[in-house]
Amino acid sequence: MASYLSYNNQWIFFIGRFATGFGVGVSCFALPVYNAEISTPSIRGATGSLFQLNVVIGGFVACLITLLNQHWRFGMMLPGIAGGILGCVMPFLPESPRFVMETKGFDEGRNELERVRSGDVTEEAHFIWSEIQSELEVAQVSYRELICGNANLRKRLFIACTLVLGQQATGVNAFLGYAATIFKQCGIDSP
Repeated sequence: MASYLSYNNQWIFFIGRFATGFGVGVSCFALPVYNAEISTPSIRGATGSLFQLNVVIGGFVACLITLLNQHWRFGMMLPGIAGGILGCVMPFLPESPRFVMETKGFDEGRNELERVRSGDVTEEAHFIWSEIQSELEVAQVSYRELICGNANLRKRLFIACTLVLGQQATGVNAFLGYAATIFKQCGIDSP
């Protein structure tokens, strides 16, 4: 949308870039959560780190691809290609055992856990089930209570949102996306 359908219209281009950024943002939230729920507890942290490593490797591969094919529209299509691949494989991935237990019950969740584990999963299934049951006893907080209610919760929400905004305000995405241009303007001949 951003590259092929913009028809030289700046607003359509901006909408396409927004949609791409939103999709990447949702993926960068949802995929690590799914990864953590599928992974065994002993390697969960390592798989989270591997996700970050794969993001960097993906950026590097994208740079190599755009070195070979320097047409700007092809470079703009790379996120769509990655999203298309993910969209094609998602129906074949197993559901999160925790999600299945929450929505369909213990037995269905245990069956899903057996799909992603080898050996006896009884102990892990009971642990997941007990965590779900204990979370049901915790009181839920509405958005209104979060913002207008408890000052401690409001402070936590403010800190969390400020950290995310601060991370984006550092401009790291601009450095990642325009590194070649920045290096060139700094006088480096071969960015």
